[in-house]
Amino acid sequence: MMKQQRWINRLARFAGEALRVVIALVLAGSLAGLADAARDGASAVAVRILSRIEAHRGLCVLLGKTRPNLGVELARGSELLFYIQTADADDARAIRQAASVTGLLGKRLFVDEGAEDRIGLADNLADAVYVAPATGVSKAEVLRVLRPGGKAFIGQREIVKPLPKGTDEWSHPYHGPDNNPQSADRLARYPYLTQFLADPLFSSQPEVTVTAGGRIFKAFGHMAFREYQNIVINKLYAFSAYNGTLLWTRPLKEGFMIHRNTMIATADLLYLADDESCKLLDAATGVLKGEIRPPVDVAGGSVWKWMALQDGVLYALLGGEEVPAPVALGRGRLIAGWPWAMWPGYDYKDPERSWGIGRTFLAMNPKTGEILWSYRDEGLVDSRGVCLSGGRLYFCHPGKFIGCLETATGNVLWRRTDANLLEALGVNGPAQNPWQGFATSVYVRTDGKRLLFAGPQRPSLVSVATKDGGLQWARKDGNFQLVLREDAIYAAGRQMTKSYKFNYATGDVLAEFVDRRSCTRATGSLDSVFFRAKEGTVRWIPETNSIEHIAPMRPGCHDGVIISDGHLYWGPWICGCHLSLIGLISLGPAGDFNYSPPPNEAHQLRAGAGNLSDVRPLAIGPTDWLEFQADPRRSCQTRAPLPAAVAPCWSFQVPSAPLPTAPVIAGGLVFTAGLDGVVRAVDAATGRQAWQAFTGGSIFFPPAISENRAYVGSNDGRVYCFEAATGRELWRFRVGPADRKILAYGDLISTWPVAGGVVVRDGTAYAAAGIAHYDGTHVYALDALTGKVKWHNSETGTLDPNVRNGISVCGNLKLDGAKLSFPGGNVYATAEFDAATGKCLNQPAGPKTQRRILLFPRRVWEPIMSNVQETPKGQIRVFHQQMQSNRALVSSGSYHLGLYNVPPGTPLVRSPGPVAGPGAARAPRSKPVWSLTLSEYQGSILAGDALLVLGRWAENEITPGNEPSLIAIRITDGKTLWTQSLTAAPVPWGVALDGAGRIVVSLENGTLECFAPAPADVDEG
Repeated sequence: MMKQQRWINRLARFAGEALRVVIALVLAGSLAGLADAARDGASAVAVRILSRIEAHRGLCVLLGKTRPNLGVELARGSELLFYIQTADADDARAIRQAASVTGLLGKRLFVDEGAEDRIGLADNLADAVYVAPATGVSKAEVLRVLRPGGKAFIGQREIVKPLPKGTDEWSHPYHGPDNNPQSADRLARYPYLTQFLADPLFSSQPEVTVTAGGRIFKAFGHMAFREYQNIVINKLYAFSAYNGTLLWTRPLKEGFMIHRNTMIATADLLYLADDESCKLLDAATGVLKGEIRPPVDVAGGSVWKWMALQDGVLYALLGGEEVPAPVALGRGRLIAGWPWAMWPGYDYKDPERSWGIGRTFLAMNPKTGEILWSYRDEGLVDSRGVCLSGGRLYFCHPGKFIGCLETATGNVLWRRTDANLLEALGVNGPAQNPWQGFATSVYVRTDGKRLLFAGPQRPSLVSVATKDGGLQWARKDGNFQLVLREDAIYAAGRQMTKSYKFNYATGDVLAEFVDRRSCTRATGSLDSVFFRAKEGTVRWIPETNSIEHIAPMRPGCHDGVIISDGHLYWGPWICGCHLSLIGLISLGPAGDFNYSPPPNEAHQLRAGAGNLSDVRPLAIGPTDWLEFQADPRRSCQTRAPLPAAVAPCWSFQVPSAPLPTAPVIAGGLVFTAGLDGVVRAVDAATGRQAWQAFTGGSIFFPPAISENRAYVGSNDGRVYCFEAATGRELWRFRVGPADRKILAYGDLISTWPVAGGVVVRDGTAYAAAGIAHYDGTHVYALDALTGKVKWHNSETGTLDPNVRNGISVCGNLKLDGAKLSFPGGNVYATAEFDAATGKCLNQPAGPKTQRRILLFPRRVWEPIMSNVQETPKGQIRVFHQQMQSNRALVSSGSYHLGLYNVPPGTPLVRSPGPVAGPGAARAPRSKPVWSLTLSEYQGSILAGDALLVLGRWAENEITPGNEPSLIAIRITDGKTLWTQSLTAAPVPWGVALDGAGRIVVSLENGTLECFAPAPADVDEG
């Protein structure tokens, strides 16, 4: 042992202090491996560390002081994301600098400053944690952030976090083979905090989900309605159930309709059946481990119609060929709903070839494929009416028969064709519309004592005894989404009706509730029943027979809310009815978390280096562009004249091309930031970088310049104040109640990001933090010079006490007169506060949503739907024209821009006719003085008697090209003064104009382009 220690000391002296930290981390490796690492340099050490992490994708944490390039080498050598937390500010700055140069900062590397005893991550988030020696963090704290099954390396110890007790899996598409979507998970309890947000944002149709072993498996079907859905068509995805990481993907068999019970998850294997075989996929990698192919003469065909796994036996219904499910690609990028239709196969007209219809049941050994027994029915069995529980397999074909097999032997226990029973059951209806739901949905569930028949195709809700198939009771209208709980049947009724709590024995109504919205499935957790009602998600609380409203997202069309692994899961969405949040979304239990603690400057405020009041002056002019959209009012207006002509002046390329914010211009400097969390100042005359400063998270909106200072809201949850002339940090303030980061669409952000930026006026800086109301929303007014708290409002996350919905932060802040406002989500479209006191001006609004607004993820294809600018000549109005037919949504792709002679403040109104989408087809009723048509509109500047538009011309005979451009338009008559092409698409509102006539544009590819007055224009001036 002493000899080994001497070798380690010798290697450490050779490698240096930074490498000694890493050597300690891999001490469990052989001496030869350590020697190789020292001889080959740090890259070999990085490889050595990576070799100990079993996951090839996910989130890895490095705690303590490390060499600046180590994180870069680890990221380059893997597909992992790395979160590095250090208490040393200089260390953090050096790591960020190294990562920024390589383009990894904010993409694969996330660096935070924080005390050693507390890791700034959510519970159960990290796949691996490395702790450097002499780092003051406890084992309990490391295990808190580590996911179950993840590894921690603390000194010489390797620790695997055990699976918690009380979790459940959603192993079959309807939770279990009994088809009852009721989870037994004891950890996924109210209240909640966001656990992660993940891609893909949208699903193709249909979608099937199962979970097991800390993984989520999603099968995406054959139909899409928008271009952005095409990427998932006929694909199988596997995700981490703890942080949303995409673990692997593989194609699905084209032509096989997936919306059925033919996917089962276990901790080790995923069973996936199609029209050829049942594939046995390695759950961790997706690699095919084997196939089960019963003889066709025994199975009656090769198509798997239904299957279930229970007590080590695989049960399946097989049969002959079916109607193919042809691929339908989506077109257009409009965010809107999707057209319902009776697509090929959904009408179930041909019983012999309809989806999921078969005759033969098999029981098999899943390890060997050996057939234990088989049963072939004389009639056709509809797999939508098959379930299994308590040693019995139940099957039916409505209007024909219902039956029961003993699972141990395959013997028929009973088979009923009674006229009164069949009459009560009725036959399947067509379904397949938004009021009823999907024709392919399961319509039989069991609690072991009875079979409950209900679903979008069913004429009645019927209870049948499992003992002998006898009819117990029936109620007209069977279009219910059922959740069977111990106390009662919870039945979410179709739109424009009601939902009920029914007595098991009699079918009597015990309680009435709101109807569900459209087609979405209802599901149950230990303390809740979830379904879509009005809009968003309704949480029906059985204990009190009351509801709460989870507003930002609704349950997925085919899945509803999935409950497993101690968490809740939503989405992604088939249609565009996505509300504020889209994608794969998870909430976790919050326990006793304090959502609204009082401000604590000792913990939230940190002063920077140097004197806060001794700030280098910046020569700010009266026509500088000081904030996003020019000023706190977001007027997009300036007194600076628009040049008569422009020419390219310079371009600045941001390293790694992160999506930049819009620019601001002040004192001869152009300020911008981006998804890498770096704030940059560029010389407005030359395009050379003057300085850069780092924050701990991505940035959506540019700095606000005031009193020689630059104020930035970062998605790390903090407001930063920098000396505008130099980039020196003056202070930072954490706006949220805790330092708790989560993964959001590949980014690592605070649960309470300052995503809407900062607005500054009269010595006060205003900021709001939060993603969703249920996490809590925090609005602050801070002293602009010191960062000290002037007022704080933490009460608006729950604005309506009856349904517990409230304000979310869904856009940039605006300060107009005495009112502070920002887009507040689906229920409170605009959140409003008294700027002097922080009092919220919104009133409780109930659970009904009003509009859809996106902030997370920041996506450049979400269009600006409308805009109004007041001028002395009238209103300049922009609106996006959309049209909808009964079969398909058609977008003209056009923006109408015009001058309207209407009184100031006249709002846009909805034009008559069917419309769809967020703020869709808002058109003025009066005729314009003049109008123009654009194919794209990304914002505009009102400069004197001219309008500078960021967009594209509509392609026609006069303007055959439609490249992204700056377009100068005379307000009086709509005449085009000049057009200047851009080298790439601009970001929304990504344009600024200063007093020298310089126009700066931020482009999606990470470039800033500057255009200056053309020489001829300068000579004339």
